[in-house]
Amino acid sequence: MDEQTIISTPQFSFLLFTVPPKIQVSSKEVSEEKVKTLICSVNGFYPGDITITWLKDEEVLQNSSLAGRLSSINILLYLIQLYYLYQPDTL
Repeated sequence: MDEQTIISTPQFSFLLFTVPPKIQVSSKEVSEEKVKTLICSVNGFYPGDITITWLKDEEVLQNSSLAGRLSSINILLYLIQLYYLYQPDTL
């Protein structure tokens, strides 16, 4: 846990912290038409608010679609997997 703050009131104490995500990107061929899938696995982060954008040469991929679902690893940490389908000659 990188950063933490304790906020206290007469009735409650809160421990606020952030945990940076671990990111892994991989690819796999999904059909004989040479369509490939990029897979972005983002896990072990907190809080669950996160924005993920597919980029190529620092430009946002306009036709990218984010397919994934935010899940909880345990009581505090989150994970999400996102997929991007593409033709190798068009990316």
